[in-house]
Amino acid sequence: MKTGVIVYGTDSDNPSECATIESIVSFLDARGHKNVRAGFYHGDPGADKVMYEMFEDGVDTFAILPMVLAEGRMSIWLMPEKIHLPDNCGSWTIIDGKDVATRFATALGFDVGIASDILKSIGSPERGKGVILIARGSPLSICEKTVRSYVKFLQEAGWTAECAFMKHGRTIHEVIEDISSKGINDICVVPMFIGPSEKTLDAITGSTSDKGMKINICPKISEFDSFLAALESKIPNGW
Repeated sequence: MKTGVIVYGTDSDNPSECATIESIVSFLDARGHKNVRAGFYHGDPGADKVMYEMFEDGVDTFAILPMVLAEGRMSIWLMPEKIHLPDNCGSWTIIDGKDVATRFATALGFDVGIASDILKSIGSPERGKGVILIARGSPLSICEKTVRSYVKFLQEAGWTAECAFMKHGRTIHEVIEDISSKGINDICVVPMFIGPSEKTLDAITGSTSDKGMKINICPKISEFDSFLAALESKIPNGW
């Protein structure tokens, strides 16, 4: 058995995501993990092409790390389908007539280390200040449940906190309307993305420009050491 790891991104046309995934690959290499490569659902290099190239180099057992916050249509069906798995529970596929073992990891989900690092990045609660966690969103409820777990963590630490979504949920504009009625005029916005694009960040700040709010875009969660630790924990020991 020769093992390998695919860090599986969603879109190689997003420079921020590409840079993030390159840093993840470098981190895992430095930690001694073997045969670590990046592949993407959209764009190049495609994850299916990367898997085939690794197979040609002798890798026959793969750990696959999807770069998504919460389980949804992308992680459950679309990303696995591209590498010829029925869903994210698939444990093998066939390349050139040979069985290849796969371990498709779960989405990032709620991680107390990441939640703690978000809290550290925004500091102590202050009167008139609030936090909005913004995610891409999904028609499946698990995405909102995941983000709300982080919101609850911040609320229990004393923050006025809420969540918003780019799609399939309350927009940041709607959340700002709500949070401003509570006397909040200074907001920390935490992007719950692996690599938010400039277009996404522009959309976030544009949604707040007419409200007279002070907005601070906080570090994305993939900048935290806890994020890297959470990903590494999904790789089997010795790989």
